[in-house]
Amino acid sequence: MSSFCVIGSMNIDLIARIDQFPTTGETRFGSNFLMRPGGKGANQATGLARLGADVKMVGKVGSDVFGEHYTRAMETESLDARYVEKENNISTGVALIQVDDNGNNRIIIVDGANKLVDIPFIDPIISKLKTCEVFLFQLEIPLETTVYGLKRAKDIAATTILNPAPALEIPDEVYPVYRLSYSEQRRVVRPLKHEHIIK
Repeated sequence: MSSFCVIGSMNIDLIARIDQFPTTGETRFGSNFLMRPGGKGANQATGLARLGADVKMVGKVGSDVFGEHYTRAMETESLDARYVEKENNISTGVALIQVDDNGNNRIIIVDGANKLVDIPFIDPIISKLKTCEVFLFQLEIPLETTVYGLKRAKDIAATTILNPAPALEIPDEVYPVYRLSYSEQRRVVRPLKHEHIIK
């Protein structure tokens, strides 16, 4: 199996189940609560590791209780986390998720340490990981980091995979990385029509 590098987000998901969403100013009781490691980047890495792949995770967590929880979770999943850095004075990324009885959800993301996954951080790491055959990205770290990472990974002749989620406008400079025509762009990049991100 190929060797993989995932450069992306690491969030702790705080999930509350509720019969219906509260209105403004209303307090409602939930039926269940779950805390688990998440983030689109870490989810990619975990899925690959569970399939038996050699996976290196690149990202950042905070030096808080959630960061410690994440460190233990990566060990459990046999992820190579030597390129996951802990940042002081900032929280680990958190996703506050409400799910109602109809399966609808509302999500608030506090990106925390994810917003510090910048170009100076990933550039030397990509240089060290030239033996990785596949690099995976998403859109929960700074967009300029993802765009730069895609180009750098292509420069070392790696296969690149971009999950264009959450739904953001994809910069035009991304498409030449994949040598896509205009019509191909519209077929390939289709974020979920019901997913909106507001900053």
